[in-house]
Amino acid sequence: MAITDSRTHYTVDDYWLFPEDNVRREIIDGELHVTPNPIRKHEMAVGSIFKHLRKFLETHPLGAVYSASFSVVLSDRDIVEPDVLFVAAERVFWLERKASKQKVGAPFGRAGYRSVVGIDPIPSV
Repeated sequence: MAITDSRTHYTVDDYWLFPEDNVRREIIDGELHVTPNPIRKHEMAVGSIFKHLRKFLETHPLGAVYSASFSVVLSDRDIVEPDVLFVAAERVFWLERKASKQKVGAPFGRAGYRSVVGIDPIPSV
């Protein structure tokens, strides 16, 4: 479960000021979310998804797939760090480096992205 900060109006500019301390921070609708380290089961699922996407892209060069951690800027009040990120070939040019953090350019939010897929597995019983 994510921990939220009481301050309510964070921006992407605030995000770039956070220390690079391997703590996962995301800003969603201006609210800061700090997520604990993932568990083994989560990492296994992420690895499997990445592996299958990468294998598919070897024969279908539609873009590039990356594993964490990229920061994806959706707007000036939304920046997330997906575990797996697919970038279509026509949008790969948006990737750039900023200091030692990786960043995907702000046009995602304004120019429209085709889809976002979230996987929320059912907990085992």
